[in-house]
Amino acid sequence: MSGPQADPDFDGVVNLAEFALGGHPLLAGGTQGRVTPGMASDGTRNRLTLTITKRCDRTINWSAQASLNLLSWPAGSTTTLVETAEMLTARENLTTPTDARVFLRPVFVLP
Repeated sequence: MSGPQADPDFDGVVNLAEFALGGHPLLAGGTQGRVTPGMASDGTRNRLTLTITKRCDRTINWSAQASLNLLSWPAGSTTTLVETAEMLTARENLTTPTDARVFLRPVFVLP
């Protein structure tokens, strides 16, 4: 039950995400409120956004990915709107009909 993709507390958040967001790998629920969905206009329509509250003391590469089907997460599927030491906000930029379902997920990578 160790390693970056393990989830020893079975809360659906893997160890790497727990580390990035300041949770505890053995205590469920410690990352609540650190990843928040929202909406932002790109000038033509509203698009799904994802805001990650960063832990400044973590050495992590932060990003997000978008998908239409939860199977394919294409490169370049998001645009970073804001990135500071404390926060990352990304917006999906997939070419879709306005009524399409769009999914966003945070991505954490150790440098």
